[in-house]
Amino acid sequence: MTQAEYIAKIMPHVPHGCCASDEALSLVSEAISALPDCAELWLLHGWVTMAAAECDVSDAAGRSFEMAIKIDPALSEAQVGLDRYRNVAHRAGPGQP
Repeated sequence: MTQAEYIAKIMPHVPHGCCASDEALSLVSEAISALPDCAELWLLHGWVTMAAAECDVSDAAGRSFEMAIKIDPALSEAQVGLDRYRNVAHRAGPGQP
């Protein structure tokens, strides 16, 4: 599958104000395994992983946003995601992931 095909398949499952489904997490994980150099897929992985964690903070989300930035430093959405992740992690307090 191409990058565009993965993104088109994942986008309907990206949560907007709700928890991510197992299907969304599975799709985005498959996509980054197939195309590990795609910043956009890492960005989606970060958003879906963060949503899948619900109230818990997932370190995988932070790593995904960092990977998207590493691949494409101009992808400003990845920095927004990383900032949001850090804010949530900070609110979770010490001892939380």
